[in-house]
Amino acid sequence: MSEYRHFIAYMYEYEDGKKTKNAGFVKVNMRNGICRMQLKIRGGRKEPMECRIYGFFMRENGCMEF
Repeated sequence: MSEYRHFIAYMYEYEDGKKTKNAGFVKVNMRNGICRMQLKIRGGRKEPMECRIYGFFMRENGCMEF
């Protein structure tokens, strides 16, 4: 049987340094050397907002950013 790993990380909106509400999640599934990520961000504001997403993955020669 193949190794299967799964986790979910929740994201929150902050106002003045205080957590106010749930803003989405990242779901990660890993199986047979393949990693799949699902990202959901909720936009509850009326005005547009900027969202930056950073990612890292490990290789034999170190960590890479994308």
